[in-house]
Amino acid sequence: MATKDDENRPYEACQGIYSQDARLNVAFVVPFDPTEDQDDGTTSRRSEMSSRGLKEQVPFWRSADEWENPIWGWMLINYANQGLQLFLQDGTFYREVRLAGRNGTQSLPTWVPFEPPSEDPDLSKKPTRQLVQLQLLVARFQDEAFLRDFWAMAVRAANKMKPAPNVLSEFSNALIGRPLALTHAGWSLELARLPLSTQAVGDSQMSEPLSKYVFDIKVGNASSGFDGLVGVFDCQAAPGQQDLGLVLDKVYSDFDHDPPSPTTSQPALPSMASDGKHLNDSSKRILPSKKIPLRAFYISPEKDDGNRRHNLELVVRGVLLDPVSPIHTYSDIVPVQELVLPWWTWQRALANIKAFLHLGPLVVTKDVPPAIAPGQELRSETPVVLPDADPKSQHEAVTLPGLGSSDWAWLQPYYHDSKGAAGAEEEEDSKRDETDGE
Repeated sequence: MATKDDENRPYEACQGIYSQDARLNVAFVVPFDPTEDQDDGTTSRRSEMSSRGLKEQVPFWRSADEWENPIWGWMLINYANQGLQLFLQDGTFYREVRLAGRNGTQSLPTWVPFEPPSEDPDLSKKPTRQLVQLQLLVARFQDEAFLRDFWAMAVRAANKMKPAPNVLSEFSNALIGRPLALTHAGWSLELARLPLSTQAVGDSQMSEPLSKYVFDIKVGNASSGFDGLVGVFDCQAAPGQQDLGLVLDKVYSDFDHDPPSPTTSQPALPSMASDGKHLNDSSKRILPSKKIPLRAFYISPEKDDGNRRHNLELVVRGVLLDPVSPIHTYSDIVPVQELVLPWWTWQRALANIKAFLHLGPLVVTKDVPPAIAPGQELRSETPVVLPDADPKSQHEAVTLPGLGSSDWAWLQPYYHDSKGAAGAEEEEDSKRDETDGE
């Protein structure tokens, strides 16, 4: 609130005052599972009947328990190729989308350069909600302007964040870029008791009940490097939906534009349309962050369906964040709330993420083997090691330039019909022109 006073003190600001005892609930959320969320009858996906015989509303989201992983996907900034690499919850590589393709963007085939996960070979035929959402995100990235703006937003955020802790430097993906987690979070404003009302004799009651008032909260703090929020998606999930309900038309972020002052950090790409023209504010895909409106509510402790009622009040958003940094929620009426992912939710996934980038084509003195050697087919769950050159082998090693002091293994792509023992006769066009390096 700001008021104009006199010349010596033209403006005076004060913090909002809230006369009710309230708390701000902040939690990571996960969708209901109809086979698992039936422990107490209040978290079931099935519609239940109230005491009056009416069908009660069932929420789509619920707060994640301490032992549940709310992360449903990973995104790795690929600086070398100006692209984004997408991974499943456990760090299994899914797909990569890059700029400067034939149609403005280039989306590699699913799972390439790895084979599909052997633990769940039918995942593509019967995709989970998480995989469907990744598929929709890849489809949205086919828009060159959106991918360009999204990539620039992620680069700005990574440049602004505090340096990655030492624990992240132990993972190989630190050589490529900074990993970002995809998850959902929910907020609600809960009263400690029934809304207060005037007790004075003759005073009229409030014209509007407290539940009609809207209180805004701000999520994230781009001015400080300790906050890990990168972007926010609107969410419109409903029961029976096959994905996670992200609205991918727009992304809201404090990193929607470059800072006005010149910096020495890596410059982000300018916002451009598909025809190469600069976009105006109404056409931008990445918009400035907006406040999240909340309405206060009260749930009696005597109710036996408190969990269901709490979940119904959650205002859910999809968030893209740094996995090791907390995100902060600011409000005028309650203290700042901090939300951070537990270390175990990202440690194993980051260990499973394999770092690779694209190089080539390279000119070599000898051709590569015409087919994949036995045991050399690459899978995401197997470690990539640099093979030893056997001088007695009838297949001579291909000489490639070294990449500094690190050991990198060259990943040679083949068509699926060229599998077999190395040295087998294959058609010349069975080899791809594109080459990958790790």
